[in-house]
Amino acid sequence: MDIEIVAVLQKHIILPPISETDMLHANLSDYGLDSLKTINLILDIEEHFDIEIPDDMLSFDNISTIYKIKQLISQLE
Repeated sequence: MDIEIVAVLQKHIILPPISETDMLHANLSDYGLDSLKTINLILDIEEHFDIEIPDDMLSFDNISTIYKIKQLISQLE
């Protein structure tokens, strides 16, 4: 799933070469994830993983790292 998440992310931000331990918890805003890109990322995550993120889970904190995105998707699948 991490590879799929990274593939979706790379449509919106430029990530450095991925090393599992470094990037799982890296703050994505450090790589250019702003508010507009966050909205588009959420829509792409919902479409790619065929999920709907409830309004109460729509927060930047829930998608601020690859690890948190993975947790969010796991909760909704």
